[in-house]
Order: sequence, then structure tokens, then C-alpha cells
Amino acid sequence: MATRPNIIVRIRKKIPDIIGKNPVLYFLLGLIVVGIVFLVLKQHETLQKKDVLGTVFGFLLDILLFGVLLSLYEEWRERRERIRRYHDELSDFLAWQGEEGLLRKAGIIRRLNDMKAGFPSLNSIVLNKADLRGVDLRGANLYAADLREVNLQGANLRGATLTLANLRGANLWEANFQGAILAYTDLQDTTHLDTNFSGAILQEAKLQGVIFLGVDFQGANLQGANFQGTTLIEADFSGANLSGANLKGADLRGSDLQGANLTEANLQGANFNGAYMFKTKNLTWMQLEQAILDEKTILPDYLKQSDPKKQSG
Repeated sequence: MATRPNIIVRIRKKIPDIIGKNPVLYFLLGLIVVGIVFLVLKQHETLQKKDVLGTVFGFLLDILLFGVLLSLYEEWRERRERIRRYHDELSDFLAWQGEEGLLRKAGIIRRLNDMKAGFPSLNSIVLNKADLRGVDLRGANLYAADLREVNLQGANLRGATLTLANLRGANLWEANFQGAILAYTDLQDTTHLDTNFSGAILQEAKLQGVIFLGVDFQGANLQGANFQGTTLIEADFSGANLSGANLKGADLRGSDLQGANLTEANLQGANFNGAYMFKTKNLTWMQLEQAILDEKTILPDYLKQSDPKKQSG
């Protein structure tokens, strides 16, 4: 809630606009007030001049304050009405396909962004190939949304719900999915550079063949996710849950898997050259026998102690 001084400042700033838009009206109102004051003075001739000026100024100030407050209320009412109209249009246009429909929906989303307003449910909305660069969709409900080939470069989807959404072929450069829900989401053929998936839920997500550069999966839930053939060079998986994930043939060179859970993950043909796997949880030699390692790969201590090569020697 705004403090009293802030309200006063806003009122002072509004006064020139109010008078500028309605100069005749406020001039007439001022004359009426002055006339009333002088009529009263005829019956109270004993009043001093300073009392007269004080009374006139008080009346004028009351009128100005009332006009400003009325203007602020009207501005708030119009803003609320515009937001309601945009929400209704988005809800009506959810399944509208074609170039015109995409442009209309993308335009409404940007206008709501400019107003710093939230969104209605965007469940199953069709936005394929839309240009949504830099948009703020924090907390939006995009359940089962069609986002194929959409441009979300630099977009903020923190905490958004994208369960069962289709983002195949989307541009996700520098997009923020921190804490977002992307369970069962199709992310195949997407492009990534410094994309943030930290703390996100990507259970059973489809990520086959994707090229991730500098991506952050720190603390993410990737249980059962499919990374087969994916490029994950220098990715951050620290503290992530990769239990049951398919990393077959994935390139994880130089990646950070400190504290990650790799219970029953498929590591067949995965390249961990130079990877940091210290304190990785539930990793076994049976899994690593199928993976690619080098002398720069840092393994957890419990595996070093049970190295089958050392034991056989």
C-alpha cells in the first residue's frame, strides 16, 4: 500500500493534467466558489481580509483534490477494465491458429507485460512460431501448450507450469525456467545457450539430441528424463535428481554432477571425460563400465575404494 507522502506527491503531479484537460470547467467552478464566498461575506462584514483569502483558498484546494482523486479512481477503473478485456480475449483466442491469431495473442501478452499484469489460464494455448522474446510469463499456466518453434529468447518463465507442453524446435537462449514445471514436456530440437533450469521439474521430459551450452540444471528434478544423444558439455547438474534418466550416448564432458542422484541412470556410451562427479549419489561401477571416462574425471570416494581394477590387481 502506498504511503501518505507518496499519495500526496501523485496528487500534486496530477493537478496540472486535470486542470489542463478541463480548464473551463475548473475556472467556472472557481468562480462559483468565489461567488459563494463573497455572498457569505456580505452577511459577515466583520471578517478580516486574511480570513477571506484563507476561505477561498481552502475551497479551491478541496475542489482540486476531489478532481485529482476522481481522476486516479477513473485511471484505476480503466486499467482494471483493460486487463479484464485482455484476459477475456486471450481466453477466447487460445486455440486460434494462423498468423493473425498468433500475432493477436502475442500482442496481448506483451500489452499485459507492459501493464505488469498477470495472465489468465493459458491451458492448451496455441503459440507455435510466435515471437515471445523477452516476455515475462512468470507463474503462467501453460499446461499442454503448443509452443513449437516459438522464440522465447531471454523470456522469464520462472515458476510457470508447462506440463505436457510441446516446445519442439523452440529457441530457448538465455530463457529462465527456474522452478518451472516441465514434466512430460517435449523439448526435442530446442536450442539453448545459458538456459536456466535450476530447481525445475523435468520428470520424463523428452530432451533427445538437444545441444545444451552452459545450461544450469542445478537442483532440478530430472527423474526419468530422456537425454539420449544430447550434448551437455560443461552443464551444471549439481544436486540434480537424475535417477532413472536415460543418458545413453550423451556428451557430458566437463559437466558438474556433484551431489547428483544417478540411481539406475542409463550411462551407456555417455562421455564423462573431465566431468566432476565428486559426491555423486548411488553411482555404481556397473553403470560406469558402460560409460567413457578419462584421468580428469573426478569420481566419488566410495567408488575409488571399490575400484574393480585395483581390486583385481
